[in-house]
Amino acid sequence: MTQVAARLPLWPQLPLALRYMLGFGLLFLCLWLPAFATLFRR
Repeated sequence: MTQVAARLPLWPQLPLALRYMLGFGLLFLCLWLPAFATLFRR
């Protein structure tokens, strides 16, 4: 996790709410986007 933090020096300066929103947005993309893609491909 330290390598990711080193690559994102802006991350600790972000407000906590924005960090949560970004994290949940990434989680939503990674989990639900493939599910929606397979759902609409049929």
